Amino acid sequence: MEIKYITEEQAKRIIESWCDGKSEPGIHIAACKENGKYIAIDNSTNECWVEEFRTLKGCKKYLLELWEYEEVLEWETKRFKRIEKALYIIYYLLIGIFILSSIFLMKKL
Repeated sequence: MEIKYITEEQAKRIIESWCDGKSEPGIHIAACKENGKYIAIDNSTNECWVEEFRTLKGCKKYLLELWEYEEVLEWETKRFKRIEKALYIIYYLLIGIFILSSIFLMKKL
């Protein structure tokens, strides 16, 4: 099944139509503007599972690769920690380069 990218309003309508018993099967992703997260709607079995994720990739893992919600949250957390570590390494490397450059320039004077 193919993912349909929808708006927040369309997501609300899909959920409301499911509550009214008039929904169509499908899987959807909506980007939430308020908090920068993504909403995954899995109505492939007419049960309308709705989950919120921090990344689009997390939504796709949940909807297409059939990961459990908790698995995706754990994956997202580990991913953000790796990114954070990489940023700290880059930050301290830049500080080191700045210090070495300053020392080099001071010796030239």
